[in-house]
Amino acid sequence: MAKTTTILAQAGLGTKGIVYILMGILAAFTIFGMGQKADSTDVLLFISQQAFGKILLVAVGVGLGAYSLYRFYQAIKGTDDWGNDLRGLGVRAGFFLGGFMYSLITFSAFKIFLRGNTDNQQTSLLIEQVLDLPYGRAMLYIVSASILGRAIFDATIGWSKLHKKKISDDKLNETGRKVLTRVARIGFSARAIVFAIIAFLIFRAAYFLNPDEAGGTKEAFSWLQNTLGTVVFSFIGLGLVAYGFFMLIRARYPHMDI
Repeated sequence: MAKTTTILAQAGLGTKGIVYILMGILAAFTIFGMGQKADSTDVLLFISQQAFGKILLVAVGVGLGAYSLYRFYQAIKGTDDWGNDLRGLGVRAGFFLGGFMYSLITFSAFKIFLRGNTDNQQTSLLIEQVLDLPYGRAMLYIVSASILGRAIFDATIGWSKLHKKKISDDKLNETGRKVLTRVARIGFSARAIVFAIIAFLIFRAAYFLNPDEAGGTKEAFSWLQNTLGTVVFSFIGLGLVAYGFFMLIRARYPHMDI
């Protein structure tokens, strides 16, 4: 793998891990009445309000931009030998969607840096614009199915040996490998649950032709808390922290075909 791509991957994965850790901590602390339901934009706002927040925000923006470029690279080059069959093209499409979404988050980071705030209703506005397009409802069904597919894929990564292919664990001892497996199972399962709910919310928005029915991570968190309670929601927040740590480990010990 080219050195430049490795740098993009490591910087992007590490930054993504930090964002998920912060998002998970803010969610988990709701059990004590101290946290909040936060999506990536809220995490960026939280970072900007800390000491040296502007500097940290630029660093996070650059890192997320690197991750976006890395995802586009995966979509075009087809890393991990996904090939050009239907399954491989589906995975590449998922990579491209990830690159697009993280490019939007990167844009939000620099928008906050320049203006001090950003629009927190991006998802609803985007859904509304898509519904106004010809075949907009069908497009949302496809997006919903894609996100659900990603949720299933994440769960599969966590509970199979696929997560080991993403990390060069030869530098870890036996205890480290066991911890890595537990972190992967908890983290990928939590993210799979959140993604599955986002897919459901987008499907519901398309079905009822109502963009207010849709939502991203924050709306999925609200649905989880209202449906399953604060305790379960907080545990899922801890699961996202575990996912963030997995990303940090992956950035530190990248696989050759990361």
